[in-house]
Amino acid sequence: MDTIAKFALLVIYCLLQHLNAQNCQEKIKNYDYYFSLSAGVSILDNVPHEIHQESHSNYLIGVFIERNLNQNFSVLSGIELERSIYSLDAIFESFRRKMNINLAPNGLKYTKLYTFNIGVPIHTRHYFKPNLNNQSNIFIQGGLRLNFAGSTYFEYRENNETFEESLSRFQNDFSLQLELMLGFKGDFFEKLAILNSSSLGVIYQTQPIFNSGTNIQPVHFTWRLLF
Repeated sequence: MDTIAKFALLVIYCLLQHLNAQNCQEKIKNYDYYFSLSAGVSILDNVPHEIHQESHSNYLIGVFIERNLNQNFSVLSGIELERSIYSLDAIFESFRRKMNINLAPNGLKYTKLYTFNIGVPIHTRHYFKPNLNNQSNIFIQGGLRLNFAGSTYFEYRENNETFEESLSRFQNDFSLQLELMLGFKGDFFEKLAILNSSSLGVIYQTQPIFNSGTNIQPVHFTWRLLF
């Protein structure tokens, strides 16, 4: 596992332990925290028309801290590990320190782009009803995500062999993302109770994945489960 992933997991663990200890001592009255698990689909913007895009997916895991400002408004932050997989009929090639995306030649199969990032969301949340204990509620949440790139690599299969090529030296180490979501808390789904604390959202990255050459940008559609 990458060093940056180990560090992020350590931060998440320490944060959960710290918050749990504070809650047990009843020192925090206006805070709440969530463990989040998310899966969704993604699209890549600015991909050349001749390149066929197949299924793209994203996965998020992390923690959120919520600070209640009043019964209807709160602010949230946290840290999330993000893994995205893009399947497309393309090859990524560097030329004069620029990363270019071209149509994959005959013989290349199962071409995929993998990215691993760490996101730091800074959000506000509005509840449509007063946020009281044991009361069903709907909320809208949005804001910024600070996106720190961990690793990026390209995988393909040729002559019955699988190859991987690191593209991390061409990636944007930092990018800004915009996020908007609609969420639920309470008894809304009788048969799928796990969805009673969840949110459906979209994440748009304002900068390209690579720092030069092709300007492909991801858009993620996510469904988060909050625990």
